[in-house]
Amino acid sequence: MAPYTYQQVRGYYYGLPSRPSFVANTINEVRVLPAVGEHKIVELWEAGFADQVIARLSAMKVDWARLDAVRIGIVGESSAPVILWIGVVPESLSGENGRTVAFDARKVLYNCGIKDVEVEIRESRVFKSVSPKLLAPPFSSNPLVTFVDPLSVALGLPICADGRWYAEGTGSFYVARSGVVDKVFLVTALHVISPLSLENNETIECKNPGQLRHKVILLGDAAYNHFITSIMDQIGRKVMIAEHQKARRQMMEGREGEDVEDERAEAKQGNPIDRLDTFHKEVVSKWANPADRIFGHVVLAPPIQLTVGSLGFSQDIAVIEVDPSKIDASNFCGNVIDLGTEIDSADFMLRMYPDFRNRTHFKYPADRLLRLHDTISVDETRRPQMVDQDGEKYIMVLKNGGKTGLIIGRANGVFSYTRYYFENSPGIISKEWAILPADSKSVPFSALGDSGSIIVDGSGRIDGLLTGGGGTTETSDITYATPISFNLERLRAFGFTADFNLPFVT
Repeated sequence: MAPYTYQQVRGYYYGLPSRPSFVANTINEVRVLPAVGEHKIVELWEAGFADQVIARLSAMKVDWARLDAVRIGIVGESSAPVILWIGVVPESLSGENGRTVAFDARKVLYNCGIKDVEVEIRESRVFKSVSPKLLAPPFSSNPLVTFVDPLSVALGLPICADGRWYAEGTGSFYVARSGVVDKVFLVTALHVISPLSLENNETIECKNPGQLRHKVILLGDAAYNHFITSIMDQIGRKVMIAEHQKARRQMMEGREGEDVEDERAEAKQGNPIDRLDTFHKEVVSKWANPADRIFGHVVLAPPIQLTVGSLGFSQDIAVIEVDPSKIDASNFCGNVIDLGTEIDSADFMLRMYPDFRNRTHFKYPADRLLRLHDTISVDETRRPQMVDQDGEKYIMVLKNGGKTGLIIGRANGVFSYTRYYFENSPGIISKEWAILPADSKSVPFSALGDSGSIIVDGSGRIDGLLTGGGGTTETSDITYATPISFNLERLRAFGFTADFNLPFVT
């Protein structure tokens, strides 16, 4: 019998919540899971029948994970057949061997006088319903490297407030709290987790366990759906590439020559559909439920103020206590920005340091993780020390936004003034640090969904927190930020002393 195609394996259980991979069966069509109800298998299940099936699976050395009796049928059917549903560890049983196991299990059914139940085997894991941990950044050779970012512990996490799925932003940077052990906090812009309004504009502070908690979610609805769609699109691309590679190999059959061997070797290069498909299944099974995406809760959010102190910057900041189930010593690497793979190391150097004389101060990290280690003063943002090839002083900066990802820009040494309009109030002026596109060929530095992102220079010094932008569309001609020193001072004013010596990080 011909092996099952990829489409059969992945499409067979289409419609079921976890979309398990199909291995083998003794019937054809499946779709939904009604309750078993009255049936002879119910009486015999715990009276020795299940034990017999388990004994047969063990004798055949099957790495089974689940044994269920269910009805599986097509939508609209009046009566669905009862199925003995065996779950095996992913990639542990081939289709050919699976059919042998399925028919052996059916013999047990027949021996017990049950002849109206079929056997199906699918890949499955058993897991406890606990909140999933964030992922450590993978190596560059990992085929998942371009997909892990939204679920990675590295900075740039897309977040939103629970119940405000439509208003998405980005986590800024991690801090500890002076005097608090084993807790990690994430700073972001207040308007990411609360509406930008002067009404009911009061401090949010969570001090006691019994207080109402303002929960923060990883990946709002739009971000999650886009994430899943991007993975599925890439799987589709990989399938098409695999088919093309197969055709290239077939075309070389019976031919000889150096060019033929080169073509054959190139056509054999790996196409990691399975890794990507497994990752998709894990994301759907572990992260689809918003309850599993609860990242933490707000512990401090001073009220919005648009002209604060002698510097006149915006007070737009909030602190989130990270749920301890999301990070621990096994995955947490502190304040790092994953530089990704879309901009290669040479291109990154050329963009961040246009003048070759400045490149000697920086080495591209071997693991792509730019470690943040210091802050830039307001004074230096006004008076940059680096000089480009035209003799102009500048600071090249970057951010990894939840919406637009890693983008390089050029900080402006002249602070901008913005005017915010609220209902029933005159426009309020605020001072902002302006970030411009890197050059005339560059994309905008930010868009809606990037608020809260941390902005750093190429050596890993923290410059500021992204608060907004100016333009006529969802992308910004100019991005605005507040200097990091100002934000840390405002947190101290409300009793939160930020400490960059983080738990779990040596």
